[in-house]
Amino acid sequence: MITGHWSGNGLAFTVIDRGGDLLVTSPDVPFGFEPRLVPTDDGWQVTGGPFGDVPVALDGNALVMAGTFRLEPMAEPPVLEPGHGLAPPDPPPPDIHPTLVDLWATAQGLDGGVLDLPDEVAAHHFVQWLMARDALIFHGSNSRDIDEFQPRRTSMELNDAGGRGNLGAVYGTHDGLWSMFFAVVDRRTLRGSIRNGVSRYDSPDGDHVDVYHFSVNSGSLPDRPFTDGALYLLPRTTFSRIPLYPGGPPSPEWASTDPVAPIARILLEPADFPFLDRVGGHDDGPLIELEELNKAVMDAATDAVRLEGGFRITTGARPDEVERWAGLAASFFPDVRYDVETTKHRTEVTITGPPALVHTLEDRLTDLI
Repeated sequence: MITGHWSGNGLAFTVIDRGGDLLVTSPDVPFGFEPRLVPTDDGWQVTGGPFGDVPVALDGNALVMAGTFRLEPMAEPPVLEPGHGLAPPDPPPPDIHPTLVDLWATAQGLDGGVLDLPDEVAAHHFVQWLMARDALIFHGSNSRDIDEFQPRRTSMELNDAGGRGNLGAVYGTHDGLWSMFFAVVDRRTLRGSIRNGVSRYDSPDGDHVDVYHFSVNSGSLPDRPFTDGALYLLPRTTFSRIPLYPGGPPSPEWASTDPVAPIARILLEPADFPFLDRVGGHDDGPLIELEELNKAVMDAATDAVRLEGGFRITTGARPDEVERWAGLAASFFPDVRYDVETTKHRTEVTITGPPALVHTLEDRLTDLI
């Protein structure tokens, strides 16, 4: 039976039969906007929601989406996690629309400069007005002085089973509210991961609703890991929308493999982020252990050789540390391969993967290559 509770690959939901309709429900999804499963010759197909048109099949006791995402049955229904299921703020009031039109006209003449917002205009209201135009890409950053974005990754996307998050590209999104999070969350001091995103759900009568989630390592949340940053308004010219997985439906992320110069930038403070007081916390114990092991392995590296798609690293770290590090890393980065070879005198690790891996390791191993 496909009805029941399912979990895997960062997904968790319940399939219920409501009057003959198979609904995909979760605590995040508002009532009336649940995706549906429609029977096909080979199983089912999702309609509505971020996984719209994705095929679904049963494989033994597991449910497989798009032949990629494997979910196992759960005994209990999923619960609403902290920082999840967030509705967007109210849209900008009509009386400030003329001001927003003038602001956009000013922004287009700034050649990447700072757009100053008047006191009566909340930053998120201008962002929501721009989102409704559906013509820009937004990029949030702690750095306020970027004049041109380069297609180079400096970090790796966690649990990227779909293969979309570790390209050598400039990333952005058409959802400026989501991008505001990256402007104000302090990536320079935060330990652990950030979890965030937006999903759009559809009702049978054609309405839609956007649902957000924002979460940081719970151990860091009491320290309020937020800072000043900037939201960059980018032209869509060189951007392409990234699918959820190769050949799948579109995700909210866009990527450009060419450099991108901003149209304008808006300077933000943490209080400008409309979800600031609703950011949740999650347990990042294993990831923090991985960060500590990564430091131990890399600090003890004595040699690095560039390979096709990666590097071979010689390290003086203890073999048990290296093995534990490689195992944890492989669980968090499924698109990266770690091969460890230990001899009496040294340990070598061959690491190969997507462009983001190469970029990240180049930055870390510059003095050894």
